[in-house]
Amino acid sequence: MDACAAESHAVNRTPDESRPFCVALGRRTGGRRDRADPPRKGRGRRGPGDGLSGRERGSGSRLGLIDDVLTVGEGLETMLSVRSVLPRMPVIAGLSANHLAALELPSGVRRLYVARDNDAEGRRAEARLRERFEPQPVEVCPLQPVYADFNIDLRQFGPEVLRQRIARQLVPEDRERFAMQPASWAIAGPFGGSRGCSNRRATASL
Repeated sequence: MDACAAESHAVNRTPDESRPFCVALGRRTGGRRDRADPPRKGRGRRGPGDGLSGRERGSGSRLGLIDDVLTVGEGLETMLSVRSVLPRMPVIAGLSANHLAALELPSGVRRLYVARDNDAEGRRAEARLRERFEPQPVEVCPLQPVYADFNIDLRQFGPEVLRQRIARQLVPEDRERFAMQPASWAIAGPFGGSRGCSNRRATASL
């Protein structure tokens, strides 16, 4: 991780040039190198040496220390977006919908939030996780973006609106634990009122 970070700052670059960044996976069993494109505010074109190297463990990349509550989702950008507005919430990023459905949970997790993409694959991944973990029992709660994923929501609405919207989808005790800020939870616009986790079953066919 340190070597990757050093490499990303070793060469002078123009403001519009894509820049590499790295994410360590698990206990440094592997790593992933991607490129950020500042003008587009998204991922840049892949270059030599980009992508996953080494070996993944548990089908995901962990951010934060996991206790009894965990949020999982598909894609590093999605979960970094969630983590940027809920920095106390531990998350695991599955690198594809199949990785997300195959995640291995650490022992002690009692509530699992699924920050799913807003498409059929995201709904199927949520349904598979619910089918696997609710019998353990683990409470499985969906977190749903307005647009295709939470990375787009972050870019469209900004961090404060996204934080408030995700927070209203958490159960009250987790809202206070992971998302409480001085600002009011009320949001004017299309988001509606507070609902929390309904623990409803997904209807997507498997």
